[in-house]
Amino acid sequence: MLTVVCSPLAVAATGSGLLEGVRNGTTAKETEIIGSQEARSGKGGYVTRQSNVSTGAGAGGAAIYGCRAPVGGTTAGSAPCLRASNLAGGNAFEFSSTGPVGGLISVGDPTKPNPGKPFVTNATGVATGLNADKVDGLDAAQIAAAATGAPGPKGDAGAKGDTGAPGALGAQGTPGPSGPARSNDGSSCIPTDSTFVVCRSTTLTLPAAGRVLIIGDMGWYNTGAAGTAAGGRCRLDVDGFALSTSDRDLGELQKNTERAKKAYVGLNHVTRALAAGDHTFSLLCNLLAGSITYADGSISAMYAGGL
Repeated sequence: MLTVVCSPLAVAATGSGLLEGVRNGTTAKETEIIGSQEARSGKGGYVTRQSNVSTGAGAGGAAIYGCRAPVGGTTAGSAPCLRASNLAGGNAFEFSSTGPVGGLISVGDPTKPNPGKPFVTNATGVATGLNADKVDGLDAAQIAAAATGAPGPKGDAGAKGDTGAPGALGAQGTPGPSGPARSNDGSSCIPTDSTFVVCRSTTLTLPAAGRVLIIGDMGWYNTGAAGTAAGGRCRLDVDGFALSTSDRDLGELQKNTERAKKAYVGLNHVTRALAAGDHTFSLLCNLLAGSITYADGSISAMYAGGL
């Protein structure tokens, strides 16, 4: 039977009462305190309670336990300094603090970093609220840097790949400007009155809007008597619109000359800007006086762009 007394005069020996305020004697057996308490709000539910009611900066703790057990713990046959075992499946321990730090687990010399483990568990579930700052001694930044690593040496060149399919044909380029368009010596041109008659014509396709240089010439014979005056006029047209007129008197070139003397008239003109596409250019002539007949003639048209 164990008796707890508060008298400092109690005897310190195995089987005797506990002494207050002094060191009790070393016992050879466990001191067991067994009770039967129901848990309830407030005080109650614990067989023993240790509490230190001192306050202030130097207030002391409630209990301290010391032992000299070797490494290994209960599974190795070595009793730890403190063991709590719940035989009914509930919590084996609870720690509660109103301060910013819940507690301290110190391994080895507490003044130096120590590679020892803070605790060991056989549980494989994730601990709620437990935040691991390091894994294998590395923090998150170090783990990320280690994962990146330096690039390895360049590998050997791979085998040559198959030839790719032929590429699509490029778009057709813009056609260049057309060369000069010239008339041929087709039908004769024999004016009989003052009406202009088409003597030569040609068609030119413009690749883009621009101006056109037109050059025309016509040769005539005086079919009247020698020394008689004969004359006519010629002009240039584009798409049926008159561009220029020559008032050159062919008879003046043949006055006092023999019959059938040939004379020429020449014209040239740069058109206004014309739209891209086909355009017809013509050389027209008429008869003013006397008797004349066509000898030969031609008309040329050349794309001049923005000239």
